[in-house]
Amino acid sequence: MKKFKGKNAWWFILLFVVYNVLPLCLLYGSKEMRTGWWIVLWIVYYLWNLLWIPIIVNNKIELYDSYFVFSYGFSKQTILIKDIKKN
Repeated sequence: MKKFKGKNAWWFILLFVVYNVLPLCLLYGSKEMRTGWWIVLWIVYYLWNLLWIPIIVNNKIELYDSYFVFSYGFSKQTILIKDIKKN
């Protein structure tokens, strides 16, 4: 078995960084955004990272003798080499 690490596009990682930094900039400048409902909204907002982080981290291809295993985020797909190989 061989493992190959996948790659994420630079714009995808940049979008992830902006998604996480921009609200912190808004929070820094406003005192009324640090109370009650706003804190709940911040928590819900950052819970979306539970979907983003696996996509960035779990991105790989495993090559076996007779099949590939593609992993991306929460999904995993197996493709047989005989299905893509021309006889």
